[in-house]
Amino acid sequence: MIGEIKLVLPPLFAVGVLFSQILAGLPDSLRVILDVAALAVLFAGFLVLGRLRAQTAAAEGSARAWREERDAMAEKVERLTGDLIAGREETASLRTLNVELQNRPTLEGLVTQIGQLQQAVHELAIRVPNIPSE
Repeated sequence: MIGEIKLVLPPLFAVGVLFSQILAGLPDSLRVILDVAALAVLFAGFLVLGRLRAQTAAAEGSARAWREERDAMAEKVERLTGDLIAGREETASLRTLNVELQNRPTLEGLVTQIGQLQQAVHELAIRVPNIPSE
């Protein structure tokens, strides 16, 4: 409310002083004093207006910077979300590949199987008598 009074009262006072010129009953010295007071009020009003404009410009600059930072953070979130989705897909693919690789026979397993096969063939050769060829 005080801020509104500061903005409304000086222009009203200046208008009142300017229209007081119409009143012929005022002495010249009082008119000069009122004119100087009106000029001082107008000058103070311009100073207040300039300060308000500077504050408004600063607030608009701050709001613009905040919006730019907000937009940059939103873009970063979108990019990181995409990276997270791609990482999860890659992890799932690598897990599938890992399971497939674990299910493949290893060289040690093949050597063991060949050893068992040789032993089975050897035992079979011992058990089966020589079969005459026809």
